[in-house]
Amino acid sequence: KGIYAKQHSIKNHHIHKTKMLHIDIFRP
Repeated sequence: KGIYAKQHSIKNHHIHKTKMLHIDIFRP
């Protein structure tokens, strides 16, 4: 469970980072 939770949080962090990048790119 611990390893899965760690991988899951890393994936969520990466998704959050890419979302922020997209917001920066598409900001007028």
